[in-house]
Amino acid sequence: MSNPRKSSRKRTATAKALAGSETRNATQKGSRSRPPKSPMNSKLKRPVVSEEESDSSNGSSPPEHRRASKKKASKRVRKGKAPAPPVDVEEVRDLATMGSKPEVIERDSSTEDSDNGEDERNDLGARHKADLPDLLTIKKQQASDLLTVFTERCTVKFVSIDGVVDTKKGRWCIICKDDETFVKENGKRKAFHLGSNSSCRQHTRGHYEFYKAKCRELGIRENHYAMPRDVLREPEKKSKGKQMKIDRLFQKTENKQLQEFSRDSVLHAVAEFVVVGKQGHLFETAYVVAMRPAATIADLPSTHDVTTYIHNSFIKLIKDIKAEMQSVNTGRISTTTDLWSIDQTKASFLGLTAHWIHVEKGRWDLRSHVIAFRGVSGAHNGDNLGRYIVSLCERVEYY
Repeated sequence: MSNPRKSSRKRTATAKALAGSETRNATQKGSRSRPPKSPMNSKLKRPVVSEEESDSSNGSSPPEHRRASKKKASKRVRKGKAPAPPVDVEEVRDLATMGSKPEVIERDSSTEDSDNGEDERNDLGARHKADLPDLLTIKKQQASDLLTVFTERCTVKFVSIDGVVDTKKGRWCIICKDDETFVKENGKRKAFHLGSNSSCRQHTRGHYEFYKAKCRELGIRENHYAMPRDVLREPEKKSKGKQMKIDRLFQKTENKQLQEFSRDSVLHAVAEFVVVGKQGHLFETAYVVAMRPAATIADLPSTHDVTTYIHNSFIKLIKDIKAEMQSVNTGRISTTTDLWSIDQTKASFLGLTAHWIHVEKGRWDLRSHVIAFRGVSGAHNGDNLGRYIVSLCERVEYY
């Protein structure tokens, strides 16, 4: 039989060894052992709140807290301790704050209305704006006035006395080339200019009277580079052009005599053919005029030339309509709108027509012009469509 004392000693030693190993492991891991309780820490007393104080400070305490406070008070009575005196809480109020009235901040309705009005005017998005585009020009149109004195650019081979051939690219001055006196004194080579359009226009100043007469004859605007300085100093007289109606922009040529074909006439005929439409019908006058054989010897316009011509004709038409609308003094201008969608593509379009009374020699005439036609994106509600209509009216300055 084993001795009970030895077995108890072994169990005690084993327990101590296990406790020591746990302490070492905890120290290695970085944990801190608890300090022994000091007598002062063990004897600290927590403040006890009396029942009256708890009721006065928190009148809406739950019943569990009330029962706990009653038990603590009864224990203090049994031990012979006096209950803690209640704490008096003094209520302090700011008299100035109590007597003052709350300040009411009112918004100025007039300022708000004016702000809303400015927001409505400036609330047009990029899709609603319909500004009138700028005029487009092509190189040949920019040099149309120059062609009254000079020829088109060409390549010429000049042979010197020694037989050396020199190839140059430039323009011939028609006046100097046909002037026998100039050719005899300076040679024909001096009538050929290699410079740019600006340099050629400076040479045109010496032939200004001829240049001016040709520009007036062909209805071409004079370029300021081709004008002498004394002419530039004179005040420019603004000519008032006649207003053009929409039916006069592309006139029919049935009752007119056939004119000699030029590049401008071909360009106008092709643009009329594209705008009028019905290209499949051979009996259309515009189709016959544009495709007749005499046009083959003229300088046929390119696709870009026709597009530019139609673009500029549209801008001129809108400006003429705007000028006529601003001259109305017999009443107000009315507008009608029409909105429709294509069934296949669901694309929407908005048309805007203006109506007014035009008086000429005591005769009243009702005018109706389509002043806008454009695609519409977004909802077909009053807010979105109203912005489109406002933008289209602003383009013709109709407010």
